Amino acid sequence: MGLSGARAWWGAVTLLVLCGPAFGRQLRETQAGDPIAARAGEGAAALQAGRFDEAATIYDELTSARPNDAGLLMNLGMARYMAGHPADALAPLQKSVRLDPSLIPASLFLGASLLDLGRSSEAAAPLQRAVTAMPQNADAREMLARAYLATSQFTKAVAHYRTLTTLQPDNPKGWYGLARSYEGIAEAALTALQQQAPESPLLELVVADVAVTQEKFPAALAIYRRVLDARPPVGGLHEAVAELYERAGKPDWAAQELRSVKRRPASECAAPIAECEFLAGKFRESLAAAMQSPAAAGRYWTIRAANRLATEAVAQLETLRPSVELHLIRAELAQSSGRNTESVTEVRAALKLSPGNPAIESALAEALLRAHDLDEALPLLERLNRERLPDTPLLSMYGDALLESQQIDRAIPVLERAAAAKDASISTRASLGRAYVQAGRYEEALPHLNAAAGEDENGDTHYQLARAFQALGRPAEAQKAMAEYQKRRQRTTTLSSGTAERTLTPPK
Repeated sequence: MGLSGARAWWGAVTLLVLCGPAFGRQLRETQAGDPIAARAGEGAAALQAGRFDEAATIYDELTSARPNDAGLLMNLGMARYMAGHPADALAPLQKSVRLDPSLIPASLFLGASLLDLGRSSEAAAPLQRAVTAMPQNADAREMLARAYLATSQFTKAVAHYRTLTTLQPDNPKGWYGLARSYEGIAEAALTALQQQAPESPLLELVVADVAVTQEKFPAALAIYRRVLDARPPVGGLHEAVAELYERAGKPDWAAQELRSVKRRPASECAAPIAECEFLAGKFRESLAAAMQSPAAAGRYWTIRAANRLATEAVAQLETLRPSVELHLIRAELAQSSGRNTESVTEVRAALKLSPGNPAIESALAEALLRAHDLDEALPLLERLNRERLPDTPLLSMYGDALLESQQIDRAIPVLERAAAAKDASISTRASLGRAYVQAGRYEEALPHLNAAAGEDENGDTHYQLARAFQALGRPAEAQKAMAEYQKRRQRTTTLSSGTAERTLTPPK
């Protein structure tokens, strides 16, 4: 649930309207001269009135009588999906598509159902059929782009999100999806660069670029100067330093730094095209050229160009009118940057525009928990878990809130239920392991902590493992876990723990 659950809600409510004409045509074809036409009409009326469970019951009855009627199967799948049962919608929609591939609404709802169930790779094909048949359908294209993004097909995702921003320039989902797709391209290029040239100064420059975006200007400047004093592997570093000075409010220093830049003849840009296009501010052209190069420098310019394009896409969000979608996107952006109080404010604004929306209430609970506002998070999570059907993410959040408030005895049974669910996350098992350690139940903690150790980004799980091993009299394993904890903690504090300058210095 949380913010990701709220995203799933945005697209679902418009699908029935999108499919109206095709749906009506199928219904008329089914009814013509048919003795069960009246019952089919009741199903259609229920669908159009938003009584989706009732419609599903009617179409279930009709498809039992006519099991190979593609139109009725499509309507059954649509009704089940709109009633909030995507798993139950799959079988009739899959059969409908097999019987009549021309039923584009069936493909659209099949793709939507698969996407909601996390089966993004399977969702792409039916959604592509829908987009091919309805190229101006923004919702179908957004879902296809989302499927490509979820399966790390970032270049395809960029193409569809870019088209979506043309179809609906005021739609925040398009700009945010575009930004995330470019970020995916940059992250993939960084991984490739780390594997290809682990000792390259280009990796230092990537760290410097990130430091600039985080306004850690002295740390970034120290890296740029160190690389410039050696043999720079790429050009554009004086320009990067000048931009740093501009962002730090030192325009005079920026102008002085730019005087160090030597004008290069056009002939020198024949080979490093990506670099020259980037320095000319042509970031899309730079990215296209950089992605054609397997060299380390190509990876570097891919990272820089993709990150700049992501920044431009995010900036477009600030030009849009307030909406539920925009507030939720802003909340997620704030959350990803550690601005948790701001995230709470944005989710509250979304909830004000859509009072009582269950997905947004879950998002608020998540935001409050991340902001450590337990006074409000705990009663909200208690109410949501009491009012709703079993919801593993909500249950896990409730357990985390109890654990953070040191209510260990109450947290453990909640986390045990969440960890036993089929859709339990690794983070839930990590929380349960931590709760067991705090309760002194070290042996029970080990399987959960070991299962979560591979995804331990900040070292906390290994720290809990070290505590458990030490308490169980297994010092060698405790020492190994503690060493891994220290290694991972150091990795997360690289920027702040170095010997970088503490104050910004002028150009040399």
